[in-house]
Amino acid sequence: MSFIVGIFAFLYFIIRIILIENSSWRTVQNQFIKFFICVLFAAGISAFTIIPTYLQLKANPLPSFEWNLGSVFSVNINFIELIAKFYNGSIRLFDDPNIYGGLLTLLLFPLFFYSKKIHVKEKVIFFLLLLFFIVSFQIQGINIIWHAFQIPTGYKQRFAFLLTFTIIYLAYRVFIILDKDQIRDLFGISFINIATIVILTAISPDLMSMQKAILNIIFLILFTFILYAKVVSIKYEKLIHIVLFTFVLFDVGINSYLHMRTLYSYPGYNYTRDQYNIYTPGFEEVVNKLKNEDGGFYRINSHIQLTKNDSIRYKYKSMDNFNTLSNGTLHDFMHRLGYSTTIGSRSLVQNKGIISSDSLFGFKYEITEKPINKQGYVESFSEVGTILYENKNILPIGFLVSKEQFRLSNEDNPFINQNILLGGEGNYFTRIEPIETKYYNLTVNEINSILYIKKNIPDEEGYIEYTFDLKGDKQFYTLLSAGKGFKGFGETMVYVNGESLGVYPTFHYERILDLGAFSNTRVTIKIAFTVPETQLTQKYFYTLNYPAFEERVNELIKGAITLKDYTDRSVKGEITAKQPDTLFFSIPFDEGWHAKVDGKEVPIVKLGGFIGVDIDQGTHHVTLRYTPKGFIFGCTVSIVSLIVLIIIIFINSGTEWIKFKKRR
Repeated sequence: MSFIVGIFAFLYFIIRIILIENSSWRTVQNQFIKFFICVLFAAGISAFTIIPTYLQLKANPLPSFEWNLGSVFSVNINFIELIAKFYNGSIRLFDDPNIYGGLLTLLLFPLFFYSKKIHVKEKVIFFLLLLFFIVSFQIQGINIIWHAFQIPTGYKQRFAFLLTFTIIYLAYRVFIILDKDQIRDLFGISFINIATIVILTAISPDLMSMQKAILNIIFLILFTFILYAKVVSIKYEKLIHIVLFTFVLFDVGINSYLHMRTLYSYPGYNYTRDQYNIYTPGFEEVVNKLKNEDGGFYRINSHIQLTKNDSIRYKYKSMDNFNTLSNGTLHDFMHRLGYSTTIGSRSLVQNKGIISSDSLFGFKYEITEKPINKQGYVESFSEVGTILYENKNILPIGFLVSKEQFRLSNEDNPFINQNILLGGEGNYFTRIEPIETKYYNLTVNEINSILYIKKNIPDEEGYIEYTFDLKGDKQFYTLLSAGKGFKGFGETMVYVNGESLGVYPTFHYERILDLGAFSNTRVTIKIAFTVPETQLTQKYFYTLNYPAFEERVNELIKGAITLKDYTDRSVKGEITAKQPDTLFFSIPFDEGWHAKVDGKEVPIVKLGGFIGVDIDQGTHHVTLRYTPKGFIFGCTVSIVSLIVLIIIIFINSGTEWIKFKKRR
């Protein structure tokens, strides 16, 4: 937003320079120098946050925009949609610019270009500014520039408020000089607006319904006659202003209500204020009780969620997050292990978790509303409606590993990568084939490992039923991907032995699905299809050999760090290595982390999306400390800039005081 406002501030500065009457080149030059000196001081004083933020953004692989002729000049929205957004009750809040500034402004700001009291040069300049905004909405390349060369997720024209601001400013300029000479133009503009609404209703009723059209027309007529009364009845001007203000409040209030109602219809936005709190009985009590009883380092996987950032809100360590500044390298690594990253570098979701990697990454507890079926998880305690489970196969924040464990396969099969991550000699995840497959109300064709599915009777239930024979103690997993729609989300439902696991895959839940723990039994998996026709592009079924996994965890624990102390930005511990090795920390990689071994600075090793430290044989004291990259330098720049600015202000004040004394 500051980047956007900064661009606008410069554009407005250029406008004011152009509008200076009889200005010399020296005057213009001095104004430019003053402006950019102020910009430099503003940037310098805020460098303590600008520099670390810039470096973080630069290090994060966000989706990039392909700068070619076709993409730069591609059109985002059509002109009809844009016109409709100027009126009360517009829709398509995410995809089209939100530029509503009130119907009163639509009557007044066009008069800016008709008024004889405003210089032609000023009219031309502001017309070009408005045109530039409109072109920026339409042209993809310019829109990306406004967003600091990044592709926004949702609300694709976030600088739209600048157009609204400019229109309101021009409307105000007209409002304070409005007189009888402009009455005719006022009625003409009112008629044009009403005609535009009627045309929109006729050609695009989804953009302008009849009800919204009537509402807009009523307000336009009211505002027109109130403005007329303001001009012809100077005596009652104060009363007219009160009436005008009241109707403006009604206008923008109704528009706000309609916007909120539209947002409420969108998935993920339809929460009331009460629903925004997690009202599962006992949830906060369990989290707070755990904080009091366990002072060690651990992470929690919560199945009770409202948003993907609940852990930030309720102050517990977790994995799930949605954040533009998220660690894209980490998210890519976790995606390859089977965790959901639907929006790429901006999101990471753990869902029901994966026993193997959850253990390696320190997920000691799991909070649920109902009993879970997981090998190695035992119920710890419960509060009304909330159950806390403890993972018995948990590894601490740091332990010795082989770097080979973090060189994952490029094959899109997270189960292979889970085996690589665990390391050792065991084969922990094994692919399993069904002993029986049945189709109900389906025609299924398999071509190149892809199942093409079509219901014989579209309106009736159609599903595939697989039967598996599981030997030994196993945790059962699947990975399904449907091929139609947006990544096939919402096209399949999964049942285990008749019990529904719900719709899967869905948005934020499109990778590994935990089917439960089983021992020497047959399991029936039912995949029901919610659409008449689709295809399964991925269909993996794997089991985790729990005894082998447990044995591997016990091996890794022997090389675990003894944690002495930790804070939000530091870790201290002691480790004993029988040979030169690598100490892994389940801390996301960031260049701001620094390590010391026995008091000596050592380089940080990047292990997948995490950090590590190479150590020699023997017992060592290891310290990690985090300071955002560029923060110290930024603070130095900020302090120096502030001191220099204060000095300049004192010098200028002293100079002005001396001049004042001389004049006296």
